[in-house]
Amino acid sequence: MEFLIFCIIAIVVSEIYVWFAFIRHLGTVWKLFYWIPYASMLATIIWMSYSNITVWKIYTLTGLMIAFFAPFGAFAVSAFIGQCLGRKWKAAERAGFTIGVILGIIVFISGVYGLTKGWRKVVVREIPVAFSNLPASFDGYRIAHISDLHIGTYSYSHGTVTEIVDRINAAGPDIVLFTGDMINIIPEEFGPFISEIKRINAPDGIYSVMGNHDYCGYARFDTTEEQQEAVERLQKMERKAGMKLLLNENAVISNGTDSIAVVGVEYVGQPQFPAVGDIVKASDGLPEGIFKILMSHDPTHWHYRIKEDSRFSLTLSGHTHAMQCRIGRLSPSMFLFDEWGGLYSGKNNRLYVNTGTGGNIPFRIGAWPEIDIIELRKCD
Repeated sequence: MEFLIFCIIAIVVSEIYVWFAFIRHLGTVWKLFYWIPYASMLATIIWMSYSNITVWKIYTLTGLMIAFFAPFGAFAVSAFIGQCLGRKWKAAERAGFTIGVILGIIVFISGVYGLTKGWRKVVVREIPVAFSNLPASFDGYRIAHISDLHIGTYSYSHGTVTEIVDRINAAGPDIVLFTGDMINIIPEEFGPFISEIKRINAPDGIYSVMGNHDYCGYARFDTTEEQQEAVERLQKMERKAGMKLLLNENAVISNGTDSIAVVGVEYVGQPQFPAVGDIVKASDGLPEGIFKILMSHDPTHWHYRIKEDSRFSLTLSGHTHAMQCRIGRLSPSMFLFDEWGGLYSGKNNRLYVNTGTGGNIPFRIGAWPEIDIIELRKCD
């Protein structure tokens, strides 16, 4: 929420600056042209407020933000710095303006790419992770980790889901672990994709947990009973797709005389969402000392409760999406999460955060939709 407020303030301040510094001196036609995106954004927000939220409405709002406000924001920062420095060095003002125009164009082109291609540019990452307590027969065990499909967003790109499934199968995983957020808003988003997800093939199965979106808290219901019925419909759909849903439960995977455990908790994490995860219940019945892989949607759970707990050797999370924008190791997510993407270490345990195989808005730049193939290694 703090980051969202910061973005809104930044947009307002930059647009006020651009208006007073450049636009208000122009003719009426240019002024009207300048206000069209604002009128469009206001109309879209009203449209979303008084009717059900759809992917198309989200796409419209996202497009306006990225195609207009982000480039103007980049231009405003550079032009303002140039004007400030121009008081001492005259050439700085023109340089700031020129650089601002170039930055604005780069941001615009990047935004258009992210809106048209980036959110469908699926990548596969191979990540070896070594553990001294891994049973020997699981050395080389391959986990396909996917998260945050937000599958309703792919309503306009069914072929991308087909590609995701094909690339998971081509990677040859032993098991597939999905760490939540199957949908954006309502369970019916998943219906058209059940048969596609059912094609995922892994000898030890597909396991999933619930993400915050999967509790249907962003939809409108007249009663809590209706919301619970929606949650149960989604869970039924996941099972129909061949996914083994772990609701504060565990599953033991055996290979010869060796075994590891997959532990799945319901949502635990940021305080604005209901915490229904129960790590004690989820671990119930497991043998002492068994190698455990914890599936928990929000990495905040690991940061505050698991990081110092050596009983869980590997935790898999998602949730952050890297804000669907990343340049190297830089992402807006770094201002919201201590662990937002990639591999992290705790007290004799590791965390891997998948930055999303889908997205709740149809836009990605740098933080492409990812499938993570985690290969467990035995070390001394």
